[in-house]
This record gives sequence, C-alpha cells and structure tokens, in this order.
Amino acid sequence: MEEENYLILVKGKDHTSRITSYNHLDSIIELTYLDCLESKSYPISDVVILNNPFIEEITKKQAVFLRGNPLSNVIRVMNFGPRIRIFFANGNYITCEADHVRIESSGVKDSDALKVMEYWRAISVNIKSGEEQPEMDDFLKK
Repeated sequence: MEEENYLILVKGKDHTSRITSYNHLDSIIELTYLDCLESKSYPISDVVILNNPFIEEITKKQAVFLRGNPLSNVIRVMNFGPRIRIFFANGNYITCEADHVRIESSGVKDSDALKVMEYWRAISVNIKSGEEQPEMDDFLKK
C-alpha cells in the first residue's frame, strides 16, 4: 500500500508497508501481504484502515514531542486523525496515537541558538547515562 496515503493497523500494529491490497467484505477484511500468495482474513474489529493524512513538514523552528519527550531529526508528520506517523531524517518512522504527540514552535528562534542546540543534540548521542558509568557511583561517594 502507499504509505503516503494509507495507514493500516492490524491489532494495533502498523502493517501498511507489508500489505499490497485489501478487500472489505461484510464482517471481515482480507489483507494481501507482500510475502504471501493468499489473502489473510481478519475480523473487522482487528483492522483499522485510515487514509488521506494531513502532512506537515517539520522545520528547525518546530519541535515534536512524544509523551512529553522531544524527538530529534523529525522531518515530517502525517496526521491520520487518531494515529500519527512520524518520519525521521534517517528514513525510519514510528506510528503512535495522536493524543501522545505534540508539535510546537521551538522556543529557539535565533540562528546562533539553533546552532548551539544542534551541537548539544549531536554530542548527547555520545554521552552515557549514570547507569552506564559505574565509576560515577565511586565519584559520588567521595
């Protein structure tokens, strides 16, 4: 299926990339998967098909939050109503409930401040948490 236009959830999980077509019958939905010759039937209650998303390109002046935590390198958000698909610069994406996602104007608007924020994000990848640094316990005990 076209991931730009559809979101197909089976028992709450995104199966869109694995599905080539679907057929809505009375109380079931038949899904044809890429790796199967035969269609699989599911009760209509197990399948959610959403389409025609509102697409928002994310700029450096915007911040995307998932459950209150900021996400880095978000390039696009596709809003399907009850679900949202978030795309990252590395090509990966996640699908989550719309209630858990917030898009806000970043408090950092100055270009120098943006550079500092990018610097901190870049080096934060290399910083270990306290759990990963046992020597921190020894230091703190002194």
